Amino acid sequence: MNPPAPQGLVVATAGNDARLDWNPVEAATYQIWYTTDPQGAFATLAGVTADTFFFDTNAVTTDEQRFYIVKAVAE
Repeated sequence: MNPPAPQGLVVATAGNDARLDWNPVEAATYQIWYTTDPQGAFATLAGVTADTFFFDTNAVTTDEQRFYIVKAVAE
């Protein structure tokens, strides 16, 4: 059974990077996905991380808007 989705996702810019922060989910690791089309397919940014933050490097250097999903996965 998959754990609940992380809550409280906040995206902020830091230089050319986008920093994603979210609330931890007990006994979970995380996958981070993004797309430039809210109706399109999502691509993986991070397959598995135990951190509750992620830097999308150079995300702000393009004119494209990015949409993110953070998914909790059971350890």
